[in-house]
Amino acid sequence: MFSTARLLAAAAIATAAAPASAALLQPDTYDASSEFSSNYLGQFTIDGSGLPVDFTHADAHDDYSVGNHWTTDGTAPTDEWIRWYFSNPVELFNMVLWTHRSNIISNNAGYEPVLFDLTFFDAADNVLLFSDDVALAPNVATGQVFGGAPIANVSSVLFEVEATEFSTNYTGLAEVAFNDATATDFSDVPLPAAAPLLLLGLGGLAVLRRRG
Repeated sequence: MFSTARLLAAAAIATAAAPASAALLQPDTYDASSEFSSNYLGQFTIDGSGLPVDFTHADAHDDYSVGNHWTTDGTAPTDEWIRWYFSNPVELFNMVLWTHRSNIISNNAGYEPVLFDLTFFDAADNVLLFSDDVALAPNVATGQVFGGAPIANVSSVLFEVEATEFSTNYTGLAEVAFNDATATDFSDVPLPAAAPLLLLGLGGLAVLRRRG
């Protein structure tokens, strides 16, 4: 378990660290509540589709297209989720999300999640960290970064949609990636003021719990 003081201290140290960096880490497999078709699989959130080789959080994702986004099957978007798995446990520092960007689809928009829950699990499916009602800005081409403190032994991460921009059927994501805790410099990785994902004790955003 991580205490509030330890997490806040780690965040402060990471922000002031000396220059050095590591490549973004992506999960190995996934499971999703639904998928619109084989053209819009959850796999497209973990394969770099729509982004350049060796992408960073600052790179813009390509416009919404076949084969570069996950889109759900059109049932209630707040029932939708995607869970990402790592073949071996990892220690993560923060998460980067690229949004669905349905705003570029003529006469069919508003898919973007604007509120989500996030749960980190270990290999035994115990909950390491749960973050409730995290805000995500819609229609942003570059990656949005959430976090700022390490969490160890992560084997999977569950993303659950709580609200969309205005769609009542479809939702989805473009891409996800993580900075692992071996990186020593995050000075070029902005932490959004509205969503400090891993910092316990800030406005009751994140709470530790054990899965029942």
